[in-house]
Amino acid sequence: MENDRAAIEQIATYLLSRNEQLVVVETSAGGNLSRLLTAVPGASRWFAGGIVAYGSVLRAGALGLDDAQFSSEGIVSARSGRLLARAGRERFGVQWSVSETGIAGPQAGRRTRKPEGLLYTCAIGPSQAVEHEWHIDPAERAQLQRLFALRALQDLVECIISGGDEG
Repeated sequence: MENDRAAIEQIATYLLSRNEQLVVVETSAGGNLSRLLTAVPGASRWFAGGIVAYGSVLRAGALGLDDAQFSSEGIVSARSGRLLARAGRERFGVQWSVSETGIAGPQAGRRTRKPEGLLYTCAIGPSQAVEHEWHIDPAERAQLQRLFALRALQDLVECIISGGDEG
């Protein structure tokens, strides 16, 4: 996304016009998505908050999701992206939620064969969801985390533009 500030302002304008709020559920972006959103003055009027559900304890406690719900495909999957976004929306009682889950690397000591740079994003509005699987060329971890946040932001803009209705 070339201009993330313009995208965030578009999101803000839309949510403010409808008096709606957004929550984010991040895993591998490690808070980068929340940081992007809160960099815009006035974000507290439409951004309810974010959670970095990096480990299973937080996913269970804050989102009500246990490891068994992720076991067949693991936390990095399209299904997990949907589960995280839906749980965020339902658990925090907001109209909009966006999630990301991916592999930022490096690969040392990892338990999965999924490649570094693999990302799943999901944005959910009142009646439509937009989700994607992304394959981002491996880079430094910090760069991948920022790119993961930007891809999730892209899904949110697409969901808003398409009507924001989950079907």
